[in-house]
Amino acid sequence: MEFIKGIFCLSFLVLASSTEQNCGQSGSGSTLAKFPWSVSLGYFDPKGAWKHTCGGAIISDRIILTAANCFDQVDLDMNIKDLNTRLHIKVGDPKLFDDKKKYRSKLFNKLDKIFGEDSSEESSEESIEENEVESENYQAIYHPDSYKLHPKHEKFEFDIALVATNQTIEFNEVTKPVCLPDNIKTEQGWSTEFTSWNMYDGTLEKDMLRIEYDAYCTRFTEVQDHKLCIVTKTCDGYPGTPLIWQDTNTDINHVVGIMSGNSQGCENEHQRNRVGIMGKVEQSEILEFIKETKEDLELCQSLKDCFCELRKYRC
Repeated sequence: MEFIKGIFCLSFLVLASSTEQNCGQSGSGSTLAKFPWSVSLGYFDPKGAWKHTCGGAIISDRIILTAANCFDQVDLDMNIKDLNTRLHIKVGDPKLFDDKKKYRSKLFNKLDKIFGEDSSEESSEESIEENEVESENYQAIYHPDSYKLHPKHEKFEFDIALVATNQTIEFNEVTKPVCLPDNIKTEQGWSTEFTSWNMYDGTLEKDMLRIEYDAYCTRFTEVQDHKLCIVTKTCDGYPGTPLIWQDTNTDINHVVGIMSGNSQGCENEHQRNRVGIMGKVEQSEILEFIKETKEDLELCQSLKDCFCELRKYRC
């Protein structure tokens, strides 16, 4: 019987892997509905407040595209070094810092895995109860299960990473994947959209940014074919945040850049309009890495799901 279940699970896995997911479709209304692939990587402090560390973009129902430097302080078990807590991924939330909101966790981990400390069984059950929300709300917390950095990553070079969730991300009006830039070549001077989380009130904000010309960028940083250069309005750089280009012929959105960091002068918080550096997603070494790693991580997670289903484990 277990063998038959295993064959069925693996057959379903093959069918699922061959099914293309709709991507790049934005909605209307809130900024999050218009950019539903936007996520926040971060953690809960001991008081339960959300601490944002990086942005990211959903590219499938198990994979987030972000910056490699977002994992400088994260070990392979997804623990944040020196903080005694785990990394989490928040999706579908139009306001990050509203601590009164209740979230439905997509995992079965207990409270000690959320806050990084031991808790009683009673408090764990209480936490699960508090994490449940009405069906009309879409806020959700996912736990990352594994991640992979670009093999050429060093400081801000090839600053690209993929992270897999150990539960399938549920798509809805404010949670959808963005498309990769297949057969797209960005051009200097293009107008793009950049969404980032406001660190004061936790809302998602949109800016129209131009892909800058080499002649301007070389005044501040070395121009390389795996990077994009833009002008940002803030010093913090929003690592992991995606740069989006919309095809006006199809209205489909593509992620063309991932924020890496800012150029010289960024330490001056009063400075404005400084050059920002992004990983260029269409660049062959980056795009090939993303596609291959995405497939590998998805297959790995699907196999794990099959194992857990057969063994009746909660993963």
